[in-house]
Amino acid sequence: MSEGPETKRPRIQAPDNGAGDNTENYELPKLNEEQAKTLFEQLSDLQQQVDSVNENASEEILKVEQKYVKLRRPHYDKRAEIISKLPNFWVTAFMNHSTFADLVTEEEEECLKYLQNIDVIDADDVKSGCKLVFTFYPNRFFENTTITKDFNMKDFEAQVETSEIKWKITRPKTDKSKNSVKPTFFDWLDGSYNDTDLLDIIREDIWPNPVYYFSALEGAADEPSSESDGSSGDEEAENEPGAAEDDDSEE
Repeated sequence: MSEGPETKRPRIQAPDNGAGDNTENYELPKLNEEQAKTLFEQLSDLQQQVDSVNENASEEILKVEQKYVKLRRPHYDKRAEIISKLPNFWVTAFMNHSTFADLVTEEEEECLKYLQNIDVIDADDVKSGCKLVFTFYPNRFFENTTITKDFNMKDFEAQVETSEIKWKITRPKTDKSKNSVKPTFFDWLDGSYNDTDLLDIIREDIWPNPVYYFSALEGAADEPSSESDGSSGDEEAENEPGAAEDDDSEE
């Protein structure tokens, strides 16, 4: 079977200036050592000026970001109040993101149904890190009502502090020495591994746009993310986090 023609890099044609074949006799400019040194020094000076402008721009951008972090906070607090009244909001938002849909196990998805709220608290200077706070309803999986991950950038590396998860159930421990073992979301949450890519997804993608993912606008399937266990709708309603609270309010 014959193969297609080999792809070749297109040649750049010089514009026709009417000189004809005399263009082949054009000589490139030549510099002596002193001229080259002078030009390089001028170029270095200009680069330093550009770097200075960029540094000033970074400082100004940081000031603006710090300002708007404070301005966004009241809206995030109000959003949290509304989200806490919506069952399965955060687990739905997470599972509609392709990264988490591939990372979260079925058992962990059940855990995340009890996730009441997420908060991202930026460091005062914004750029040096942030703290993630996960707030849970009381559940059968662990004792914690809050789980935190604190990321601090130091010498261009993330220093991570994670609160201990006090499990009520037995969970298999991830063997870090085996590259074939795929870590899960709660492996990341409990500090067994600390991939900053997940931090970036939460901080820069899901956290600012949870309604986007809750509404499955990313293109996730319309059906529930986990298979039905065959239980009736009434049984599921009884097991929903916050269901008991709703019953009490009706009385």
